[in-house]
Amino acid sequence: MDDRVAADVVIPELVAPEVASEPRFRLLVERSPLVVYTHDGSRPPAMTYVSPQVEKMLGIEPARWLEQPFLWVTRIHPDDREDVLSQIDEACLDQRRFIGEYRYRTQDDHVVWVRDEATPVRDDDGRVAYWQGALSDITDRKATEEAFKQSEHRSRLMIDSVTDHAMVMIGPDGTIVSWNPGAERLFGYTEAEALGQNISMFAPDGNRWREDETADLAFAIEHGPAEGEGWRLRKDGSRFWAHSVTTPVRDEQGQLVGLARVTRDLTERRESGRLITQRARQQAAVAELGMRALAHAGAEPLMDEATHMVARTLDLPLSALFLVTDESVPLEAASLRLAYGTGWASGLVGSLEVPPDPGSLLWYSLVDGSPVVVAEAAAQVRRSLPPLLTDHGVVACASLALRVGARPIGVLLAASPRPIPFQDSEIYFLQEITNVVGSFLERARAEEMLKTLDTDRSRLLGRVLTSQEEERAHVSRELHDDLAQTLAGITLFAASLATSTEGKEKETSERIGDMAQDAADAVRRLIGDLRPLELEDGLAHATERLADIAGSRRGVPIQVLFEGTPQRLSDEVEVAVYRIVQEGLNNIGKHAAAARAAVTLSFHPRFLEIEIRDEGPGFEVDEIPSLGGEHVGLLGMHERAMLIGAGLELDATPGKGTTVRLRVPIAAEAEERQSA
Repeated sequence: MDDRVAADVVIPELVAPEVASEPRFRLLVERSPLVVYTHDGSRPPAMTYVSPQVEKMLGIEPARWLEQPFLWVTRIHPDDREDVLSQIDEACLDQRRFIGEYRYRTQDDHVVWVRDEATPVRDDDGRVAYWQGALSDITDRKATEEAFKQSEHRSRLMIDSVTDHAMVMIGPDGTIVSWNPGAERLFGYTEAEALGQNISMFAPDGNRWREDETADLAFAIEHGPAEGEGWRLRKDGSRFWAHSVTTPVRDEQGQLVGLARVTRDLTERRESGRLITQRARQQAAVAELGMRALAHAGAEPLMDEATHMVARTLDLPLSALFLVTDESVPLEAASLRLAYGTGWASGLVGSLEVPPDPGSLLWYSLVDGSPVVVAEAAAQVRRSLPPLLTDHGVVACASLALRVGARPIGVLLAASPRPIPFQDSEIYFLQEITNVVGSFLERARAEEMLKTLDTDRSRLLGRVLTSQEEERAHVSRELHDDLAQTLAGITLFAASLATSTEGKEKETSERIGDMAQDAADAVRRLIGDLRPLELEDGLAHATERLADIAGSRRGVPIQVLFEGTPQRLSDEVEVAVYRIVQEGLNNIGKHAAAARAAVTLSFHPRFLEIEIRDEGPGFEVDEIPSLGGEHVGLLGMHERAMLIGAGLELDATPGKGTTVRLRVPIAAEAEERQSA
C-alpha cells in the first residue's frame, strides 16, 4: 500500500485531538508511516496536533510543533512557501480538501519532498470544526521522477540534435505523433505540419506504397525491427532514396505504445554505388574492345563493335562513327561518312555522306579536338546539329574526335532523343573507346607500311642474291673457259717439255707442270664454290659434297645423316639452302676446327629440317637480326632463310658448341610446282 492510499485510510478515521489520546487511536496513529496532524484552519493555520513520526521525517520533535504552531510554515522551502500557503488558504476558505506536493527543510537543512493531504472535519451542525491531514515522504518518488525527467530531457536533446536522421514516432495506423528537427530537414515539413498526418504523405506512388507501408508496419509490430529502402517524397516534390528502420515501442506491460522510425537519406550513397557499377561496366567494355584489338580483329569489325558497345554500355539508342572521306584535304573542308553505327534509319550506315559544315558540332569536334557535350539542346544549339541528328529527334549528344596519331580522322557520337546529363565518367569512357580504336588503326597502318617495306626489302634482297648467283655463274664460266683451259694447256706443255729435256730444264718443267696443276685444282674448287654443280644431283648429294670438302680442309671428317625420303625443291630454294649449309660449314672450319661436327637432313611431308651442329667453343649471341662483326655470315644465313620463307634458329652456348637449325616449308614449294 503506497503513501497516498495509506493517507486515505487513516485520515477519515481520525477524530478530535482529545479522542486521539485514547490508547486504541494512539496506537493506530503512531504505527502509521505517515505524519498525522490537525490544524485549526486559520490564516495561516495553527498546528494543534502532530504525530511522533514527524521527528523521523523532518528531524523536529512533536512538542516543538505544538509549542510553535506556525513552525511548519517556516520549514516549507522558500521557493514553494508562497504557493503552498495560497493553496491551503483557498482550500480553507472553500472548505474543501487540500492536496499538494512541496518541499520541507529538515532540522539539519536537508530537503524532503512531502505529499500533504488535509480534509475538513465537520461537527453535527455541518460546520468545520478543524482540519486533519497527513504528510507522506515522497522524496524517493520525486528523485525517480526527476531522473526520468532528466533522462527524457537528454533523450529529447539527443533526438533534436540529430539533424541528418529523421526520428519519428508513429501510431500503429501510420499517424505521425512526434517529429524531430532531422525529420523537418529531411522531408521539409515543420512539426506542426507533420503531426497528425499519415506517413503515406511521403509516398511517391500513392496507394500502392500505402499498402506496402501498412504491411511493413504490421510486420514490425509482429516480428520486431524492420528495415526497408525506397523512394520518398519531400514537401517541395523532390525525391530521395531513403533507408528506414521501424521498431515497435512497448510499455512495461508489453502493450504497444507506437512505432519509432529512423530514416536517413542514402541518395548520394546509392548514386555512388550506381556510378561505381557503371564505371566498372564501362571499364569492362573498354577491356573487351582492347582484347579484340590485340587479337588482330579487322578494322571494320572493330569499329562496328565500338559503336554498338557505346550504345549498349551507355544505354543509348543512337551511336555512330563518322570517318573523313578524304584524309588529304584540310579538316575544315572534309566530308564525313556515316561509316558505322546503330539506331539510325535503314540504309544510312555505310552510305550517308555529310558535307562540310564548320558550324556543326561534328566539325567542331573534328577540327578543335575537344569533346562536345549537349545535355539538352536549346533552340540555338539545335541549329548546330546536323540534319541527320535533328531528323532522328536527337536533343542530347556527346561527340569526340577519333585520332590516328596526332591527326583526327573521324568523330565518335553518342546521342539520345531525351535529355541526358552526361557524366564525366561517360565522356571518359567515350575517350577510351576512341583511344583503343585510334591506337588499333595507327598500329594497323604502321604494320601495313612495314609489310610493304618488308616486301620491297625482300624483293630487293632476292634481286641482289639472284644477281650474286648470276655473277658467280658468269665468273665461274669465265674461269672455266679461259683460266682453267689455259692452266690445262700449261700443264700439258710442261709435261711435254719435261719429256724432251734433261737436267735442270726437266726439273724446271716438272715444277711448272705441278704449279699449273695446283692452280688448275684451285680454279676448279673456286668454280665449284661459285657455281654449285653438285646441285644437279640433288640437295642431299650437294650436302655430302660440301661436308667432304669442309672435312678435308680442317682434317676432321664431318658426318652427314639423312632422315626421310629426299625431295627436290625449286632451284631458287635449293641454292639458298646450299649457301646456308655452306656458310654453316665454313663457320665450323673457322671456329670449331678440331671439334666433332655433323649435318642432319630430315625430309618431312611438309617441311625440310637441316641441323648443323658442332662441339666447339660456342659463343654468346642474342637475336640473329642483330648479329654483326665476326658473325656477319650468320646474318647472311638469316637473310637467305627469310627470303625463301624458312625459319632459322641458332643455339650457341660458350663451352657447349653451336647448333643451327633451318626449317624449310616443302608443301608450299610443291604446290607452286604443281600450279606451274
